[in-house]
Amino acid sequence: MKADAQQLAEMCGISLNAVLSRSLQLFVRDRCITFADDVPAVVPNGRTAKLLKTQLADLSSKKNLSRTFRTADNAIAHLKSVCK
Repeated sequence: MKADAQQLAEMCGISLNAVLSRSLQLFVRDRCITFADDVPAVVPNGRTAKLLKTQLADLSSKKNLSRTFRTADNAIAHLKSVCK
């Protein structure tokens, strides 16, 4: 695998070290890693698909939406005022 990665990096005109360094930078910045080719497509089960369909319909009709908040404190204050 290392040889394949080195060959691909060379084809792109960069070093394998540059590829690894950039991957680490993105991993730290985004706090996640993506395995695009290794992850099978996720298909929701029937119940989840139904919920998603309902939520997407609500979103497009602007129904059942909560307001946005700039801070967590504002959101908590709003929840406390609604849930008395």
